[in-house]
Amino acid sequence: MKLIDTLNSLIREAKQVGPLYHFMPYWRFKELLDSKFILVDKLHRGYISFTRNSKLGNVGYYKEEHFIRLKLDGTKLSNKYKIKPFLDKNLPGKKEAEERVVTNKPVSILPYIMQIDILGKEFKVRMTQLQQLGQERYPKLKFNIVMKWR
Repeated sequence: MKLIDTLNSLIREAKQVGPLYHFMPYWRFKELLDSKFILVDKLHRGYISFTRNSKLGNVGYYKEEHFIRLKLDGTKLSNKYKIKPFLDKNLPGKKEAEERVVTNKPVSILPYIMQIDILGKEFKVRMTQLQQLGQERYPKLKFNIVMKWR
């Protein structure tokens, strides 16, 4: 009976992170399709940034548009990687809370992707090609072309 009680306790205490989103530019998404990893870049020293805001789009330090939105299973991701909340108080304008995977190693993200949205308002032809490439390589992933973040 002790094993059953322990297992029930673990089940009740499991983290319920919910969906997380990661926005990225076109070129970085192509890297993800090629490598199956999100890489930690020089700007984000030691972490990969996620958000709970599905409409976030382009915010922060990048000067380029983020046309790709990954919707991830945050609960599954948190079972493998430590996720820490973060609030950047120095970010101009609205304050956006982040969720960070703290790591210096690439994160194998494909098992956690629930959906991939491609913002096609400006580069519809290129984004359609990217969608086709992704579906050829990873047919089980769900790809959508959207005209705005919802």
